[in-house]
Parts: sequence; structure tokens; C-alpha cells
Amino acid sequence: NLKDVYTMSLWSAYLDWVDWQLMNFPGVPKLAVTSVAGVQPIRLTLFTTPGVSGSVAGKDLERHVDCSIEVSNAIKSTLGKDAKEWIAAVEKSEQAAAPPAVQLPELDVDEKSTDVADIDMPETFDEDSEDSVSDGDIS
Repeated sequence: NLKDVYTMSLWSAYLDWVDWQLMNFPGVPKLAVTSVAGVQPIRLTLFTTPGVSGSVAGKDLERHVDCSIEVSNAIKSTLGKDAKEWIAAVEKSEQAAAPPAVQLPELDVDEKSTDVADIDMPETFDEDSEDSVSDGDIS
């Protein structure tokens, strides 16, 4: 869906989203996210495991993804796969919605001339085939 916009707010005492730094870990100084993850974006995924309750550590479970968010910093990281796919889909939808381009005839215009009579217009009709009745000539 490319028409609806949802706003989500992400906050954490341990991540400065603007400066792209990990912080407030006891005994650890501020640390750039790029030093841990490189320039790749971070993917936050919320999933459920249907029909499973309690702890099942070490088991390969079926996961139902409820929400997946790709997060990156415009200055300190790169666009991820999801962002690139979304941008491509938006551009494709805009191109499909755009009216077709109209090809206008090229005009030869003398840059020194400002008189309309000096502009060489391409022929769009034959003057000899004009209806003579319009001139009042009934011959």
C-alpha cells in the first residue's frame, strides 16, 4: 500500500537516533552504531509464535511477523533493501499515474529577433487548400 502513511515513534534510553550512537550502558562510553553494525540499516522485527507458550529455547519455531521496520540514519548509514524497494514502487506508481508526454514541434527562433513574424514555424497546413468560401470568393 503506497497511499496510507503511518507514523511510528521509536525511543530508547540506549540509542540516540539522531547521532546514531549507542549510549547509557553502564561502564561503556558512547559508541557509534556504525562501529557495531557498519553502514547497514537496522531491522526491528516483532513476531509471534502461534500456539506456543512458555520457554522453548533452542527450538526452531514457526514465526508470524507482525511488524518489520528498517531503520537507518540518512548521514551515517545506507538505505536498506526495504527502503530501496519502497522508493522504486513509489516511482513506478508515479510514472504510471503521470500523463503521457506531449511532443511539441521544434521552432527555429533567431535569438536576436523578438518579432513573431521572424520565427520560422513548421508548416502545419497548406495555405492553397484553405476553403475559398471563408474569403468571400464563391467561384
